[in-house]
Formats: sequence, C-alpha cells, structure tokens
Amino acid sequence: MTPAADYSIMAALIAADRSLSWRPVSSHDQAFCRDLFADDRSAIFAPLGLPQPVMRALLDQQWAAQCTGFAKTYPDAEQLLICQGDNAIGRMIVAARQRGDGPPAWVLVDILIAPAARNAGIGSAVLRSLERAALAQGASQIELSVLASNAGARRLYQRLGYLEGDGDAHLPLVKPLTAAPASASAAANRASPA
Repeated sequence: MTPAADYSIMAALIAADRSLSWRPVSSHDQAFCRDLFADDRSAIFAPLGLPQPVMRALLDQQWAAQCTGFAKTYPDAEQLLICQGDNAIGRMIVAARQRGDGPPAWVLVDILIAPAARNAGIGSAVLRSLERAALAQGASQIELSVLASNAGARRLYQRLGYLEGDGDAHLPLVKPLTAAPASASAAANRASPA
C-alpha cells in the first residue's frame, strides 16, 4: 500500500537546524547529484588506479545503476536536495512504506552530504528532522542501510540510536520512533531559539 497522493514527506520536515532547508530535486540538479555521488564513491575505486576517463565512466555507470535500482525499488520515494542557505550541500531520498495493518515505516533510501559540509552536524540535524517528521506522521520507525565499510556513517547512526542488523557489504539499521514524554518535549521547546 502506498501513501495517499497528498502525502508529502518534504512537507512534514521541519529543520532541526534553521539554516537547513530542502526542496525536490529537479532536472537542473542532476549534475550536482551525480557529482556528489562521484565524490563519495571515487574513494572506493581509487585503489584500482584507473585513468581519470575510465574512472569517470565507471562512476557514471554506477550512478545510472543506482538511479535505476532506487526508482524500481522505491517508485514513490521523494528525492530532496538538502540546502544550507542558498547552497545545495546534499541529497536524500526518503520513502514511506506501509507494513501490513500497522503504522508505516520511513525508509531513508540514500543520503549524501557534500565533503565540504561534512563533520559540521548537518547529518545529525537532517536525521533529527527526519525522525521528528516521521513520528509526527505516525511512522513507527526509520529504516536504512549503510555500507559496512563506512565507519563514519555507522558511528553517526549509532550515536543517534539506530540499531544495526546483520549483513555483509550493507548493514540494515532501524530506529524505533517513540514520542518524547510531554515534560521533555516542553523543555526542548522552551530551550529552542525562537
């Protein structure tokens, strides 16, 4: 079962960091997204010592395969550009999945932050925003997978309470969502800048 047509993950998101925003990825953003992917994946293939044109062709093939795979597996996913001020700094793909008669789960299909914007709390802020929006929309959990070799991302997810499952190259992760006690959420609202 897919979400209703008027259901929008993007519309439910409220930035935990007020300098962040998102918008749907447009056709004009495809080069940025492809380059972001290439920046992220080039380290995986660097040990092969491929000439630059061959490396670019390989990364373009990987990008095309990922796009095709995501579109087939998550046809209703929302592709969002992550922005800080007027600058695009990342991309995320999120889908809502209904599981039987229970509450839906949100799937973080993919997230990439530009190398220059990493290690500045942006990933944490985006994930907290996603968690709050999912909880507000009645989702029971957020699911994702991460490359087992991506130690930095794994540390981030573990720090934020995501639980790792078993896997080989990719590890499944899940974060059960529960509402904060009223007193804790009221204190958090009072502590937030207006």
